[in-house]
Amino acid sequence: MKKWGILISALLLGALLYYFAAGRSRMIEEMRTEVNATLTAMAQQGFGVEQSVVDNSDERIILRFDDPEKIAHFFQSRQIALTPEDAALLKGFEVAIDLHYLPDSSHAVTADIYPLRLPQSLLEAKSDPKNRQSITHLEAMLKRQAILLHMALNNAGSHFEGRMRDINETFSSPKRVTVTMQGFAFDGDIDQNTPQTIAQRLQRMTLSNSEGVKIEIAGAHTRYRRTAQSLYAYAVDYDIEKMMLQAQQLMVNIEGIRARSRAQSQNGLLNEEINTTAKALSLISQNPPITLKDIHLEMRADNLDIQALELLQKRSEVNREKIDQALRELLSKGVLFEITNFSVSHIIQEQQTLQGFSAKAKFKTDKNFDPALLQRSPLAALDKIEATAEIALSNDLYATLAVKPQVMMMLMFLPPFEKNGKKHFSFTLQHGALSLNGQRIR
Repeated sequence: MKKWGILISALLLGALLYYFAAGRSRMIEEMRTEVNATLTAMAQQGFGVEQSVVDNSDERIILRFDDPEKIAHFFQSRQIALTPEDAALLKGFEVAIDLHYLPDSSHAVTADIYPLRLPQSLLEAKSDPKNRQSITHLEAMLKRQAILLHMALNNAGSHFEGRMRDINETFSSPKRVTVTMQGFAFDGDIDQNTPQTIAQRLQRMTLSNSEGVKIEIAGAHTRYRRTAQSLYAYAVDYDIEKMMLQAQQLMVNIEGIRARSRAQSQNGLLNEEINTTAKALSLISQNPPITLKDIHLEMRADNLDIQALELLQKRSEVNREKIDQALRELLSKGVLFEITNFSVSHIIQEQQTLQGFSAKAKFKTDKNFDPALLQRSPLAALDKIEATAEIALSNDLYATLAVKPQVMMMLMFLPPFEKNGKKHFSFTLQHGALSLNGQRIR
C-alpha cells in the first residue's frame, strides 16, 4: 500500500509540475504575441526593430530611431509629450531592451533598457576636436552599460516600477566636468497601455566643473496624474528638499520647494494653473548674503488655443506666415495670463529682518484680437488689450529702498499711495488708457 501511495503521489506531483510548466509556456507565448504586435506597430511608426529570442523566457530587442516625425506622432498618440524637434535630436539613437518573462511570482515581465548607439547629431559633433573626448567618453559608457534602466511590470499589467543605475562620471574635455546621480526610482499605474500615474524619486544629482560651477538637487519627488483622456489634462506635483547653484563668487540656495501644476482642456482651449512655494532662497556673494523667506508664486493661463501651441512647437518646420497665423489664433481667443500672487514674507540681510512685499499682474486680450495691429496701428491694438500690475511694499522695506539714489529719483516721478498700511504702486492699461498709481497718463 505504501508503494501505491508513493506512486500516486509521484503521478500527482508530475501532473502538477506539467500543469504549471504548460501554463507558464502558454503565458510567455501570449506575452510574446502582444510584444510582437507592439513591435510591428512601432516598425510602422518610424522605429527600426531587431528582435532575437535568447531562450524560452528571455528576449532581446533593439530599437533604432529612424523617422523622428513618425516617432513623435507615435508618442503623442499615447499621450506622451514629444515634439518632432526633440525627436529629431534622437535620430539614429539605438536602445537595447532585454526582456525577462515571468522572472518571479509577482511580475509578468522585467526589462533592462540601455543605449547602444548615440544619436547621429552627437556622432557628427564628434568631428569637432572640442567635443571628441567627451563623446568618446559617452561611447565608452554605453559599452559598459553605465546608463541602465531596470523596469518591472506586475502580473496584472496594471502597475510598473523601476530604477536607474547610479552614475558617477568625470569628463575631462574641454573642461573637467563631473556628473553624479544617486537613487533615481519610479513607479506608476497603467490603463489600456497608457500611463495614468507616474511617481519619481531622486536622492541626489550634481553637476560640477573645474571652474567652480556647481548645480545640486537633493530629495526630489515628482508625481504625475492624468485627469482625462487628453494630453493636456493632468496634475503634476514637485517637491525638492534643496537646490543649489554656485558660479564663481555667487551661490544660490533654495530650500523646501513645492510646485503644483493643473491643466485641463475644453473645446480646443487649454487652461493651466501653477502654484509654487519655497521656504527660503539665499543669495551669497561678496556682498552681505540676502535671504528671502516664504516665497509664493501663483500663476494661471486661460483660453490658450491648443492647435496654435502645437504649431508653434514645430516652428523650425514651418514658415513665418504659419507662425504669424498661429500667433493670431493663440491671441484671438481672449487669452488671459495672470500672476495672482507673488510674495515674500520676510527679507533678511546682515541680521536685519524686514517685512517683505507682494505683487500681482494680469494681461488679457479681447476675442478676435489680431497681433498684426501692433505693427499697423499700435494705439488701436492697445484698445484690445487689458493689463494691470500692482506691487505692495512693507513700510520698513520701502524705507530701506527709498534711500538708494536710483529709487529716490523714481519716487520723485512716481510716489506710492497708502493702502492697508503698505506702500503701493499700480499700473493699468484699459481701453487704450494708461494709468499709474490711479493717475491717468493719456
